[in-house]
Amino acid sequence: MWEKEAVNYFLCRGVRERSYKQETRSSEGVRVINAMNSNGLIEVSGIQLYHEVRGSGPSVLFIQGAFGDGGTYEQVAELLADEFTVVTYDRRANSRSPRPAGWESASTEEQSDDAASLIEALDIAPTAVFGNSGGAIIGLDLIIRHPHLLRGAILHDPAMFSVLPNP
Repeated sequence: MWEKEAVNYFLCRGVRERSYKQETRSSEGVRVINAMNSNGLIEVSGIQLYHEVRGSGPSVLFIQGAFGDGGTYEQVAELLADEFTVVTYDRRANSRSPRPAGWESASTEEQSDDAASLIEALDIAPTAVFGNSGGAIIGLDLIIRHPHLLRGAILHDPAMFSVLPNP
């Protein structure tokens, strides 16, 4: 019991908990991760991203669109944490992820590279990705340019105006 209280104390004080993982492979070759919950800032691609990791099992990365943040997926992340390692994060310069010096905007490719770097830093590949709206566009770019990191994707409501003839 004291161990849980100690972890909660450090998390509440803003000290990032180190994630210790054990991995196994299922009969389908899906990597199963048993991880302690962790959250906080992590440095990837020369920037800091706020992230949260919950649960254990095959990994799933959630990418929010527009101006939302990883907190958008809090309820679904809690529900899935019984069977999956669920990773949510705040995209570059958004919400709890600090704005890099001189930052004005980020391209889809930069956002995709950030997601790829997060997957690698957390050692959760191959992962499934769920992207919503602008997050679906980032997920699509992740599929195209970083397929080795993914095992599947759900791209919900991608704003693909550039491919429509008179949007």
